[in-house]
Amino acid sequence: MPATIDYDYRYPFVSGLDSTRGSSRIRFATSGGTSEHPYFFQGQMKHPRATAQLLRVLSRVVAARFHVPAAMLRRILLASDPVVTSGGGVLRFEGFSACCSAYARVDLDPEAYDGVVVAQGTTNVDFNADLRAALAQIRDDERVGLAVGVDEVTLLRGTQGVVERKVRLPVRWLKGFVEVQAYQSRMEPRAHLSRVEALRFLRSLPRTAMAKTAYWIVPAGNGLRLSQREGVAGVKVGGIERLRLLEELAPLADGLKVFADPHSEASEWQLRFGPLRFSLALSADVWRGFSGEGQVLSDLAARERGRTWRRRKRSTAGTTWCRRRRPPRWRV
Repeated sequence: MPATIDYDYRYPFVSGLDSTRGSSRIRFATSGGTSEHPYFFQGQMKHPRATAQLLRVLSRVVAARFHVPAAMLRRILLASDPVVTSGGGVLRFEGFSACCSAYARVDLDPEAYDGVVVAQGTTNVDFNADLRAALAQIRDDERVGLAVGVDEVTLLRGTQGVVERKVRLPVRWLKGFVEVQAYQSRMEPRAHLSRVEALRFLRSLPRTAMAKTAYWIVPAGNGLRLSQREGVAGVKVGGIERLRLLEELAPLADGLKVFADPHSEASEWQLRFGPLRFSLALSADVWRGFSGEGQVLSDLAARERGRTWRRRKRSTAGTTWCRRRRPPRWRV
């Protein structure tokens, strides 16, 4: 009997068809242990200080909670760390507040870094105190590198480096990502403010938390103002204190763009910093987290019911209907 040998094959990624810029190529995974490129992005930040400040505010959004349900567990609050995605030349950091009523996103266009995007990929990492402290000390005259891999994110600052390992992604965040993208696809532009007007508006927001009070944000000349009454092209915001997260970034921004969903009370507030963008999406109120809206599932169910009804209509075309006679009742 011939001798047999058992082989174990390990593939670093899934084979697939990549389509970029009108061309397609097949990317096969081969057995051989670890991938040739442990990071799917490596590069130097062209605007290190601005990038660091945007990431710090993102970490503040992720650490914040504007509403605490009675049944919310502490372990759920702690499982909140930004998701990093590389693809299409854009490097994206995004995450939700602990209550999922606020969604923050930092986008770095190709002009914001000198580096190589080796492949598309996503990872969920822990932004702990060491990384936040390193971001707070970054200056524009420093050489700051960033490497994003499947299992970790590395921030290189001079001769020092901070490595953040991959952590588990909360299930409620997966639901929230689907819901917030559905809202964003329907949003329409409502206002475009300059840096001065944006800073003036954000500094006029109430300093005390008033989660139960809803405001209408309406146009006022070249800027915006708060109102208790609905106005033309106004945007309703419940939990106005969530907008104060943008105040730290406004002095550096080129301007502020406001978007709103005409079918709901969700809104998005976007600050632009040249090739950098910071977006803050707010649900209708602090107690309405994006993860619990369920609009996508309702839409899918409605479409399925519509397809089922059309199939029945086609299958019964030309059929002669007659009244069904009831079966006789037997007396005992």
